[in-house]
Amino acid sequence: MKYCIEQFKQKIIKMTFITHEFRKFKSFPDACCVLSSHLLARFLIREHSYTNVEIVHGERPNYSWHYWVEVDGKVVDITMQQFEIEDVILDYSLWHSECKILERWSVNYEFEDVDEGADSSSCIALEEAYQSIINT
Repeated sequence: MKYCIEQFKQKIIKMTFITHEFRKFKSFPDACCVLSSHLLARFLIREHSYTNVEIVHGERPNYSWHYWVEVDGKVVDITMQQFEIEDVILDYSLWHSECKILERWSVNYEFEDVDEGADSSSCIALEEAYQSIINT
């Protein structure tokens, strides 16, 4: 599983996103946690049949926000290198446990529109990005 998640991340890095929603992905993983969490969550559901998948919105003790995916209570976060920390894939994370949880969203097979501060995307744009990632 870890290998598949790492491969998914590498596909995101190699993608040339041309839509406005994904302009930040030029600097992946910096400031890409919201939309990459939505893409990764669907990957885990669609390609690996996970059912208990959530996107978590947390706040660090320094009041900075971060988003990541949890599967059956285990952390999956492919954007940790922006904090100079190794990615967390299906494991416990002290870093994440120190966050105050602000929100949790259960994730389904289909994308929904995202509007989280500076990060927003339509479900159509998310689906198109997902298909581009999967089909590369």
